[in-house]
Amino acid sequence: NHRRMAPQETLDLHGFSIVSAKVELDDFLKRCKKRKLEKILIIHGKGLHSPDGDAVLRTFVINELKSSPSIGELGHPSEKDGGAGATWCIIKY
Repeated sequence: NHRRMAPQETLDLHGFSIVSAKVELDDFLKRCKKRKLEKILIIHGKGLHSPDGDAVLRTFVINELKSSPSIGELGHPSEKDGGAGATWCIIKY
């Protein structure tokens, strides 16, 4: 069960701009696919320090993952593992 499985690799994008986050995320996904990983975790924060409390990075990351043909199921870890400030996903092959 993927929901219970611990992520095999984590990318922390806290404090990144959208532009640099896109580069990092693309590279990270390529590296993880090359290594045949199944479940990964991306930490994007909850947007608490953003102007207007707008979670721009969080929204960007989730949209990128949803539109990626190599990403299957998505979810948020338990609160102790980042909750809404992180997103796990399953890589499809």
